[in-house]
Amino acid sequence: MTLYREVLLGKTTEEILIFISSIDEDKLIVVEVIEVLIAHVKHLISKGLIPNDVGDKVLKVLSDLLKDNEVLFKIRAEDIHEAIEKYLRDVVGEDAGWIALGRSRNDHVATALRLKTRKLLLQYIDRLLRIRGLLLDKSCKYVETPLPLTTHLQLAQLSTVAHYLTYIEEMLREYTDMIFYVLCNVVNKSPLGAGAVAGTTVPLDRYELASILGFNDVVGNTLLATSSRDFI
Repeated sequence: MTLYREVLLGKTTEEILIFISSIDEDKLIVVEVIEVLIAHVKHLISKGLIPNDVGDKVLKVLSDLLKDNEVLFKIRAEDIHEAIEKYLRDVVGEDAGWIALGRSRNDHVATALRLKTRKLLLQYIDRLLRIRGLLLDKSCKYVETPLPLTTHLQLAQLSTVAHYLTYIEEMLREYTDMIFYVLCNVVNKSPLGAGAVAGTTVPLDRYELASILGFNDVVGNTLLATSSRDFI
């Protein structure tokens, strides 16, 4: 947004920029922001909405940034989106302006957040599966090892260590199922192409955009797509 304000109001003072900037926090989602931009540019090329040579130049720069994005955090910018825009403008020139076609930071940051959340949930599921596997392996070794169980702070019944370990495993299985449900039915839906809040007149195919990024569906209502954060 700083780029637009500068056109109307002039340069933002350093104090104000530091106050409003989210550039440090954006380090958490910089990879996902770049991935979303790559998908957007690929889609624009496939639909014939931007010249192929321009799209290829932009994709080359974005692909390089995926490997090393440190340069972005040396740029005076309000957020990572603006830093990328400035960097592209410096490297590619005026052709970098094509990336704005059919794009809003609203749907792009919402998509980046869902990508990041999806990655984290997959990591959690992987860890849970590993822990559950260890618990089951251990339980096999302690099938006949006695373990007194309590209820109401008193000794109640005699069981086994295996019984206790499989109790924890089953509890973690329920957690795994809940996370997997949220991942598949809530998080893994694409907001991309929803525009600022009410879509775009640019003929984007939201389902194709979703497919490029590995989403299994789109968030149908564009207002929900750009404004919701309850999946985090």
